[in-house]
Amino acid sequence: VVKRTKADVQQRVVPPAAVAQWQAKVEGAEADLARVIQEERYEREMRRAEMEANKMQNMLDHEAEIQGRPARTWFQTERQKRDVRSASGRQEKGVDAGSDDEDGRKGLGARGKHGAKQEAKNKKREKRKVEAAEAGGPGAKRQRRDALQQETEEFSKAIRTTKSKLRSLKEQGIPANKAAKIAAAAASGHSGKKPAKKKASHSGKASLQADGSTLFSGDGTGKSGSPSVPPKDNK
Repeated sequence: VVKRTKADVQQRVVPPAAVAQWQAKVEGAEADLARVIQEERYEREMRRAEMEANKMQNMLDHEAEIQGRPARTWFQTERQKRDVRSASGRQEKGVDAGSDDEDGRKGLGARGKHGAKQEAKNKKREKRKVEAAEAGGPGAKRQRRDALQQETEEFSKAIRTTKSKLRSLKEQGIPANKAAKIAAAAASGHSGKKPAKKKASHSGKASLQADGSTLFSGDGTGKSGSPSVPPKDNK
């Protein structure tokens, strides 16, 4: 206890060996912490992928029920919600919601007009959806459903393959973060090798013939490299 102070102050001296020991433990746990964070991130991605696959599967299983639901033809915008809250507050205080208007119906009329416009927009939107569905026909709808189902099956198969690959790599003693990278690379199909570059052939280089002479493939004039022969003098 440190004396000559207004309050009781306790001082503790930690041996340097203990400090060094705990510092080494903390620094040694850095790799384990990074590995745990990588595993948690990978698990979150896998859960998200499974959730998307289940969502698509449910949409395929309950497609008739979803399509048979009535369309939502009316809903409140944020402005309408604020107007309703303010009107309710005025009514609780004993003030008429339309007292500030000329005939007491101006505010309600404005909201009703806005609601009618929104309802008309929703009806037009539903009409366009019906026309698009009729234009596609049952054959196009079936094709879209089959394509979606095939995509869902491929997605689920890829998830199962990646999980199996990751599990086998962990059983072999490979670290989790490295195993996750290997499994992701195997799932994407990338080998990581760069394609070899082809050597370009230059047209100005000479080629050696069988008789030891050289023949140029080009002389820079766009003509062939055959030697020029002077014209004969016919006399």
